[in-house]
Amino acid sequence: MRSWHDYQIVGYRVDGERDQLFLELRWKEGTRVDVPQADLTFSGVSDYLLQHDLGGNIVFSIDESSIEEFVRENAEYFEGTKKWGWPRSWRGDAAKTIHHLQAAGKRVWLLSSSYGLRGWVVADDVQERAVSKV
Repeated sequence: MRSWHDYQIVGYRVDGERDQLFLELRWKEGTRVDVPQADLTFSGVSDYLLQHDLGGNIVFSIDESSIEEFVRENAEYFEGTKKWGWPRSWRGDAAKTIHHLQAAGKRVWLLSSSYGLRGWVVADDVQERAVSKV
């Protein structure tokens, strides 16, 4: 994935029926870039967490991470939230969850922010699409 550092997240949307999550990115700095606007579409989404939306969210990075590392780092948190049925892919312990996600071909992306929205997405894939100005 290309670097989206310093792009603003101007919108996001979740389509639960189609298991998709969309991020709308815009470059709002005074300098020119080759992709001033883009949409990211995560498909086959099984779980996600987006938090700290401040309206003017600025991306630090969106990076793919290891499923094993991600699950092990969050296992205690997931165990504490299982009573609400979240995350959907949690299988009762880290090893079972890692096996389940790897067998399903899932991947994880971490969204770090310089300001505002941060979180993660567990999905099959992500597509980047440059958006032409209208």
